[in-house]
Amino acid sequence: MLELRDEFAFVRNDANFADVARSLGQSSVKVVLVRGKKNKGVAGAISQTHFLKVCATGIDPVSTLARTKMQTDLLRLRDDTPLDHAVEVIQEKDPDAVLILSGENKFVGYLSPEDFREVQLAQQKMGDKKGVGPSIPPPVKEDVSHSLDLGDEFVFVRNDAIFSDASRTLAPSHVKVILVRAKKDKGIAGVLTEPEFLKVCATGINPNKTLVNKHMLTDILRIRSDTPLKEAVKIIEEKDPDAVLVLSDLNRFVGYLSPADYNEAIELLKKKKIEVFDVPQIMPEIAPPPPPPPPPPKQEILLIDDVLNVSQKNVVEHLAQILSEGKDGPVIWQEDGSDVLYSTTGWHRSQLIWNVINVVVNHLWYDFTLAQRMNLVTWLLQKKRRLQAIRYLLEDGQALFKMRFGMDC
Repeated sequence: MLELRDEFAFVRNDANFADVARSLGQSSVKVVLVRGKKNKGVAGAISQTHFLKVCATGIDPVSTLARTKMQTDLLRLRDDTPLDHAVEVIQEKDPDAVLILSGENKFVGYLSPEDFREVQLAQQKMGDKKGVGPSIPPPVKEDVSHSLDLGDEFVFVRNDAIFSDASRTLAPSHVKVILVRAKKDKGIAGVLTEPEFLKVCATGINPNKTLVNKHMLTDILRIRSDTPLKEAVKIIEEKDPDAVLVLSDLNRFVGYLSPADYNEAIELLKKKKIEVFDVPQIMPEIAPPPPPPPPPPKQEILLIDDVLNVSQKNVVEHLAQILSEGKDGPVIWQEDGSDVLYSTTGWHRSQLIWNVINVVVNHLWYDFTLAQRMNLVTWLLQKKRRLQAIRYLLEDGQALFKMRFGMDC
């Protein structure tokens, strides 16, 4: 009986690659199924390997929609399909993903590569007429290097590698971890596991600018290759490191002890009936990404001491104060209940304030009394803004001109 609901997760049709990364970050999820239009059915799939290949092209995970890069060669099989026929069809079609449907064409589950291998094994057992008994397992040696395959799941990258390099490196299905060289390529400074890579990608980083060494895991345990399995498992359980490196008796790197190797070591010890401990298998869990920071509180700019409020009621006096004191800092112009913030310094600030004067005065000119208009013209002349003063004189015609110069124009 196959378990068809244990290795996949759904994402909406409008999900982006950051959403996919979050889903794949769960230890049990190996593939993401992308919903179709209106989030009905399944339109495509994104496996861990395909995700890494797409990331290797340097995409932005936040702006890239999953549906634009998903795999769409899907094979749908009925759940009552005979095993031999299912194997034959899958081998012939070689699809990106296999979906299992009920007799009513409703989604039942996803047939993973592991499930398919299990089906093949079941088919072979059914076709085996010789009745050969179980093979005798080879003798298992006691130490780490002889009992486990330590060179099959990692690759090295330089200390200055970026995340797009990491995605290309992790793309092959057998690679589960990246070992990051120390500076000057001496030794190993840290590791980047596949789940940690997905976790970081889910935050929306730029893969072409983010260094691997900024996000690598650095709690590394180093053990000798001749360490007995029993002792190695105890140490790993006690230390709970990010990674375990195996060294020779000359302290040379021999290999990387992966979570799968650790689980294999436990099984080997159980077969030898060495039950001096009880440890669960390593399940690399990833905590969900932290929630986005809350938006900063809206700043009450009118309460800040160095912000000058230019109000409509006494615009001339306030603007005169700004210009005479020569203060730097933001200036607020209020009009019709809205605040417009001007923030600049030096000469540009002075020019900006004069522009504000023009706008505000034009807006309020006809609300001023004749005497207030005359005061404004006089003030402009004092500030050597003659062209502005003349323009306002001409705006009001003979009455204002006569008040200022004592003669008709």
